[in-house]
Amino acid sequence: MQPTRCVYSVRRQQNMPLHDRIIPYLERAGLYHLARLNAHWFWLDEPLVSAFIERWRPETHTFHMPFGECTITLQDVAYQLGLPVDGQAASGCMTDFHIHIEGARSAWEWFEELFGELPPPDKRKLYTVHFTWFHDRFRVLPADASEETVRIYARAYIMMLLSTQLFMDKSANRVHLRWLPFVARLDDMGSYSWGAAALAWLYRCMCRVANRNVTNLAGPLQLLQSWIFWRFPMLRLPGFDAFSFLLASRWATYLPSSDGKERRIIHYRLALDRLTHRDIVWEPYGSLDVLAVIHLEILTEEHSRLWRAVTSLIYSAVIEWHQVDSVFPQLGGVQHLPEPALNIEYLHSKDGRGGDRWFPTYYRTWHQHWDERVCSVLSVHRVPDPGPSPKYLDWWHRVAHRILSPGVAFADPRPTQVPDDAILRGSSQAPTRVPASDMPDNRRLEWRRRIGTRATNRDWRWLDDMMQEEHVGGDDRGQADHRLRRSSARRRVARGGGAPPIHHGDEAGSFRQHPTDTHAGGTAEASMGGTPFTHVSSSQVLHGCSTQLLADQATTSFTMDLNDQLGGPQFYTNFAEIIRGDDVHQYQSLIPGGSSDHTEYRPPPADMPETQVPETQLSVDLNELAGSPYDTWFGMGGTPPSAFGVAAQEDGKNEEGDICSGKKG
Repeated sequence: MQPTRCVYSVRRQQNMPLHDRIIPYLERAGLYHLARLNAHWFWLDEPLVSAFIERWRPETHTFHMPFGECTITLQDVAYQLGLPVDGQAASGCMTDFHIHIEGARSAWEWFEELFGELPPPDKRKLYTVHFTWFHDRFRVLPADASEETVRIYARAYIMMLLSTQLFMDKSANRVHLRWLPFVARLDDMGSYSWGAAALAWLYRCMCRVANRNVTNLAGPLQLLQSWIFWRFPMLRLPGFDAFSFLLASRWATYLPSSDGKERRIIHYRLALDRLTHRDIVWEPYGSLDVLAVIHLEILTEEHSRLWRAVTSLIYSAVIEWHQVDSVFPQLGGVQHLPEPALNIEYLHSKDGRGGDRWFPTYYRTWHQHWDERVCSVLSVHRVPDPGPSPKYLDWWHRVAHRILSPGVAFADPRPTQVPDDAILRGSSQAPTRVPASDMPDNRRLEWRRRIGTRATNRDWRWLDDMMQEEHVGGDDRGQADHRLRRSSARRRVARGGGAPPIHHGDEAGSFRQHPTDTHAGGTAEASMGGTPFTHVSSSQVLHGCSTQLLADQATTSFTMDLNDQLGGPQFYTNFAEIIRGDDVHQYQSLIPGGSSDHTEYRPPPADMPETQVPETQLSVDLNELAGSPYDTWFGMGGTPPSAFGVAAQEDGKNEEGDICSGKKG
């Protein structure tokens, strides 16, 4: 949660006059009430909406409040916007109508046939038309217009109405051609469920903006803000007592303040944290004042029964779930313990892009849910005092993240017990509903599981690639399975680079050569200007203790690729010369009585106990500072003073003083 994040509205006003001659077409399409609402401009209270978006849960499509859950349902769409709820799903395809619709033409040919002309090229982009072209071309209906001209103006008005009032996207200035199959048959537009499509698009927009990286909010936002004011009276300004149908028109003159948005977000968040189940109006549409202004067509059985349906909501490629069984008090009942939410995260990544499809076939399962919506209508036992049951409140207080403000801001109500009036309300059993299959997004689950691991950080792969080059397949013991970096392999194959033979020391101190191919081995050569540059690997150096052996390995070990490591050609050349130039006798053994000839070193006998330390060796303590240049170079630690015994000191008297004192011979 970000304390000062504020979402911003991208909705635009149509500002096209509603001519009397196109009203009959709007009535048959079921969009006349929405067209009357279009005459007003709705200012969005962005801090208030931001505080509610913080509580929106995409997995349940509900707002999580301190007292339980609440959400916008099909009932709210019917009362607030007057849209038809029952009907066909508003779906189809995005562009290639002539492939899926019998007798149809391609998109732009069909557009010219329906509107009599094509927009200029600068007003077209892919399958969209600029907002201003519709506004300037079809704003004023001629007084002597023929009936066919009136139909053209009605089509233009409907396309603008749908694109600005209900299905506005974040572009905010373009009209998509997806509406051509609908406006081509104006008399059939009333058979579609525009209410379910609008609610599905609002759900999808809120699910997207619930991501903290998204701040632009699209969709039917006048529905969202009107729902907040009707359900939570303490959050609205005084006044606005008079209303008519549509109920959303009650706030047409509401003008929120644009100052101190960050401070207001914190204020609204704190107000929501203090809410109880008594502060929400569960049934705002049951009063006599509301019933007096509602059109009877909204209350018909075929529409009102779907308010209780647990089914899919469809708008083109957008599929959402009507989770009404989690908000039973909004339907006049008692809230029971909810069933697990349906996992449709997979559908949230689908937006219709990436190839044109006929969505009724592509999303056949979810269209079947909507076609069988009558079978998923729940029975609600109405009670005089709707609200959450005691079991639900006890469960909600234990599992929900109910408080978003810091605990020091007010008296934290989380330890509050279940109120007595909830016990009198009684419990309710969850009604059976039509089962639906979860659709988890397995790709996103796998991606989330790997977040933060080295497998997802390609910058670490070069280390594994270079470690692979240190070993020869089949000859090394206990080697790791590191892979060669693909880019390095391609470059070396293209240059024709090979791998020189590798020298290994046996137990007797002699050397042998092993031929290697160009794809596997302990060395790899990359020529830059014809000169190979080498580097000593720690795993190879530690196999021997001879100074000459170290010098030899410094020139025969694997070759670095300059594209993968830092440094220039001269750096590695000088480094190799320094190693070769080291005098094998300039560093003498610091071990009293020990041999100064490092080439005569022999491994300890196999039958020697592990706890016994040979006389020619001393234990190395990693906590001690290095005592020789080799110790300093390889960081292997130093020899502790306790390892030098009395006998070693007596033997040291027979040696040269400069050897005992550590000076150069």
